[in-house]
Amino acid sequence: FASVFFFSIASMFSGMATTFFALVMLRSIATGGGEAMFGAANYSLLAQYHTDTRARAMSIHQTAYYIGVILAGWLAGLIADHFTWKYSFLVFGAVGIIWGILMVFRLNDKQIVDEKKSSAVEKPKFFDGFKAVFTCPTALTMTIGFSGLIFVITGFMTWVPAYLQEEFGQSQAESGFNSMFWTYVAAFAGVLLAGTLSDRLAIKK
Repeated sequence: FASVFFFSIASMFSGMATTFFALVMLRSIATGGGEAMFGAANYSLLAQYHTDTRARAMSIHQTAYYIGVILAGWLAGLIADHFTWKYSFLVFGAVGIIWGILMVFRLNDKQIVDEKKSSAVEKPKFFDGFKAVFTCPTALTMTIGFSGLIFVITGFMTWVPAYLQEEFGQSQAESGFNSMFWTYVAAFAGVLLAGTLSDRLAIKK
């Protein structure tokens, strides 16, 4: 829930930005800090509750992200059409803070069955994560691949809404929806298929 609070608060401040530099800095802080906390907690939680169905669980979790992106693209544009772009950040930030408060009271950690065994495990050091990535060819290859994916999809999501507005005269709500829906509905189906196949192939090995 820390990542939800961090991202939501930074998003609200983004709506208060008065200069382009301030907007870029606040979005960088929100994305960098939010993702740094979200990724580790997300995959750790999935690993605690899933073994044979881990890839499928990750794919289902990912579809929630896709649904959110599609709906947010349309709703943020709708808010901007009727008010201004700043209110999109303020509304989504406020909703995120409320959701974070609910998570504090409703989200419970999984109870550790064997506390002695758990306490005996040495906690990884800060640079152990870097070592694991750069010494494991699979992890390194996936990191490079995902980095390329993020660069492309971020550029796409930033450029396409403006392109649809300028070239096809769409409103912000229409361009927000069309720029997200057609890409992520395909990703929705693809990630579910990939997760199911991954679990089956892992069991065979």
